[in-house]
Amino acid sequence: MKSKLVIYALKKLLKDKYKLFKDKEILIISDNTDVSRDIVFEIAKEFKYITVLGENKEFVNELADDILNENGLSIYTTIRSIRKLNKYNIIVNLNNNLKLKVLDICDDSIIFDFSVERVMLKEINKTKKMVAVITDFIFKRNQDIKSLPSGYEFDKEIPAHFYQSIQMPNSRDLVKIEINNKRYRFKEARKMFFGHV
Repeated sequence: MKSKLVIYALKKLLKDKYKLFKDKEILIISDNTDVSRDIVFEIAKEFKYITVLGENKEFVNELADDILNENGLSIYTTIRSIRKLNKYNIIVNLNNNLKLKVLDICDDSIIFDFSVERVMLKEINKTKKMVAVITDFIFKRNQDIKSLPSGYEFDKEIPAHFYQSIQMPNSRDLVKIEINNKRYRFKEARKMFFGHV
C-alpha cells in the first residue's frame, strides 16, 4: 500500500512542481523486504534516476535485475554508505540501521521515513534542519467500520498501518499526511513546506 501512496502523496504535495522532480534522483534505503521492493518498483514507473542502498548485496542486485527486466530502467545499487546526501531531493527510508550523515541533506528535500523506529526523523531533529520528514499517511474512517464491543468509537482519522489492516486501501480516503510528527492536510503542507498552494 505504501508503495502507491508515496507517488500519490508526491503528486498531491508538489502539484505542478511534480514534473520537475521526476528528473531528480531518488534514494531508497532498503530494509531488504517486499515493502522495499514494491516501493522501488512503483517509483521506477515514474522516476528515471534511482539509487537503492541496502545491506544485502544479493537483494539489491536481484532487485536491480528485476527492475531492468520489467521496466527497462537501470538503477544504481550499493551496500556502502553514501557520503553525500545533498544530491537526493527525495529520500525513502525503510531501514532502522541508518548509518548516514543527515547534515548533508538539503533543506528542500522530501523524506519519507517508514522505518519502525523513525530513525531518520530522529537524526534530522538532532540537527535542527527544517526538512519535511513524512512518517505516515492519515485516512478518514469509513462509515462501514464498526467496533466490537459496540460502544467503542474509532477516531474519524486513522493512521495507515491501522487503516490497511481493516480495509482495502483507497487513495480517496487519504486526508492528511504526518510531517515531523504533526498532521497536515495536503494544502497546508504544500503551503508550509513547499511554498505553494
